[in-house]
Amino acid sequence: MLLDTVATSIIGDKVVELWDRSYDEIEDQDIPIQNMVGKSFCF
Repeated sequence: MLLDTVATSIIGDKVVELWDRSYDEIEDQDIPIQNMVGKSFCF
């Protein structure tokens, strides 16, 4: 899947990991997208 390749290169995690957590109840857990805070990407 193209989106999975893009997500892996930018975030370092698979789309499935991000997608599955979007429907879970809010918990105190490590979320891969938080690692992007303070970073810049140029497309």
